[in-house]
Amino acid sequence: MFTIMVLGHGTALDLETTEEGESCEEDYQLEPLISVYDPDGGHAAQPDYYDYHICVESEYTETRDSCETDQNFLFSLYEENDTHINTFEDEDLLQMCAEDLETEVVSDTKCENGTKAASITSETDDTHVAYPSVENDPYSHSICFTTREPENVTVSMEGFSTDFYADGEEITTGETRTRDNVDYPYISTDQPLGIVSYGSFLKLEKGNDRISVTQEDGSFLLPNTRGGHISIEDEQTDVAERQFLGNVEPSFGFVSPSEPTVRVKYSPEQEVRGFNDTLPRNFELAVRNSPEFDTGLEIQPR
Repeated sequence: MFTIMVLGHGTALDLETTEEGESCEEDYQLEPLISVYDPDGGHAAQPDYYDYHICVESEYTETRDSCETDQNFLFSLYEENDTHINTFEDEDLLQMCAEDLETEVVSDTKCENGTKAASITSETDDTHVAYPSVENDPYSHSICFTTREPENVTVSMEGFSTDFYADGEEITTGETRTRDNVDYPYISTDQPLGIVSYGSFLKLEKGNDRISVTQEDGSFLLPNTRGGHISIEDEQTDVAERQFLGNVEPSFGFVSPSEPTVRVKYSPEQEVRGFNDTLPRNFELAVRNSPEFDTGLEIQPR
């Protein structure tokens, strides 16, 4: 009946430390937070100043004179490079800022909540920095990072031009509907294509070739059923009462009415005789060594 996509909000994040000379972006696909003189403890600096890096999962981190209103303060640096850090927000120092991270300093070598980003000497205005997971941790305090929960989540589909329906009637291009004027928050075509809100609904929209549903939390249902929006209307009570997943039949789809196209790309190191990129319809292929072709294989239809 429906395909389900669940979106959750986690608080931990991906964080890595590099070997000497490694790059956060190339080796881990993460953002460099700071570089450190020695993984076991010492001065801190901007990325690429030292050979060791703390890499973090973040859309964007930066040092500024002061963090923007939509950014969170993480910690301060006394200087850009070869310096100590300050765990308190100080307007006279360089501030490390991020939009999607939050920080907490704990007097422990472990972080109960979130991910440990660094070890520090103490919760103080003047501390050295060490990697978050060194053996026999020399420092007694930890900087812990968590991800900031998003205010809302949007699921969208694009790349089509057809009629769509929302809450039992056709919705026009450029129209937005909010929870104040929608009883049943879904948007769908007459065929299996659309989005149903299965959480705290905020709004739905139809653009020129794009539809979207936004909600504060919860899951989304992606219709994959015959009957289009009429079938979705029939499930309104179960969806509204969050009973749909408990009552739905085990079968979630139908067999494709046409034979699917399967493309296979074969890139051998040796030359292969009798094989090209495309073969019409269905073939059984025989692969064999050819007595006249000692350096490779020969492929022929049976």
